[in-house]
Formats: sequence, structure tokens, C-alpha cells
Amino acid sequence: MCRWMAYAGKTIPLETLMFKVEHNLIDQSLSSRMATTPTNGESNWAVRYASDGNAPSLYHSRAVDDLGGLNPQIASTLGQDARVFVSEPIGRFAEIWEEIPTGSALHARAGKIETRPFAPSQ
Repeated sequence: MCRWMAYAGKTIPLETLMFKVEHNLIDQSLSSRMATTPTNGESNWAVRYASDGNAPSLYHSRAVDDLGGLNPQIASTLGQDARVFVSEPIGRFAEIWEEIPTGSALHARAGKIETRPFAPSQ
């Protein structure tokens, strides 16, 4: 599942579009049948896999504090254990993103990230 957001107009906080408008990205993600990072409210899971071995890129943030360079208000909006998953690094701070290796499953919970090899059952 991919969700894209574009906005042109008066400057507003990113969280307004992410959380506060009708049909926001968070509501869309939670109601999707094909969520890239399913969640149970405590954990997120992500898988980077393609049968041809050429999986699209997938990244996760290293820490919430690092995201403050993208938007200073984000650190106060998200808890310290939160992580963000994106298909491409956002912003000019490439060092705050860690690429999830191809053929990997990732489990994020309580600020910790566990990555393990992934292959579908035969």
C-alpha cells in the first residue's frame, strides 16, 4: 500500500494533514486491506520482499528526535518509541533513515527494531 500526500496553500503543520482532516493518511492506512506496516497499536511489522529479488525500497526512522529536523513539532507529537516507515528517505537528512534489507521482515515495538530474514512459505 502506498499513500501519497500533496498540499499547496498556506503553511500548516504536517500533522494536520496526517491526523486531523477527514480521510487523513492515518485513517486510510488503518482501514486498508493491504497495509505495508500493519499495526496492533503496540507494534508495527514491515516486509521488504519481491519474488524477483528486486523489492522496492523501504526505510525506517532511527529515532523520533532525529525527525525534528524535518519538522520541529514532530518530536512533541509522537512518543519517544515511535518509528516512521517510508518508501524513500524524506528530506535532506539521509542519515536519519535506515534501509530495510531486501528479503527482510521488521518488527518495531517499544522503540526497538528487530530485523530478520524473510521468505514466503513454499
